[in-house]
Amino acid sequence: MQPLRGRPFPLSDFRALLMLLTLAALPSAPDRAAASVGAGARPALVSIVGGWRIFSSQLGLRDDASAGLRLGLGVAPRVVLMTDFTVSGANRSVGTGTATVHALRMLARFDILGGSTRPYVVTGAGGVLFDFNDAQDYATGTLTMGYGLEHRFAGSPRVMLEGDLDLYRNRTIVYSSTGQELRRSPKTTQGLGTIALGLVFGF
Repeated sequence: MQPLRGRPFPLSDFRALLMLLTLAALPSAPDRAAASVGAGARPALVSIVGGWRIFSSQLGLRDDASAGLRLGLGVAPRVVLMTDFTVSGANRSVGTGTATVHALRMLARFDILGGSTRPYVVTGAGGVLFDFNDAQDYATGTLTMGYGLEHRFAGSPRVMLEGDLDLYRNRTIVYSSTGQELRRSPKTTQGLGTIALGLVFGF
């Protein structure tokens, strides 16, 4: 009796099997795209911001420099929620008085376009504190709206340029030297403008 012998496996069939195994091991196109997005996404952002603060003329303060820190968290590919704190000093336009202005805001940023250069709009709400050295301090709530442009480099750092306006309600009260109120104006809506340049780091 002749011993049984297996039929030789053709080389062409071996190559076809190897190709099928290789293709099965590779992720599909959507999986690769998702992995690429996941690897490139940086949902946590820290921004160091410096700029120029523009005051309403009714405040009697000169425009001055400002600095701040911004923390953000990406909740969608083009949406970032942020907490923003800025501080600036200002001199009276008349006299020798000064003021320190603190602003704390909760903001939402919406990217208009994707890509490395992204125009965006920002909106939110917060509060501002005017700390005068020659008058009573004043704090009020604000509504914020603004527009910006961010450029993303190949590495982690990004650069942003942003202009925004904080709207708040205010009235002017004039006191005598003894602290008696002389007159007060009706409440009006005023604006606190900021033009800022920032360096953004993603994690």
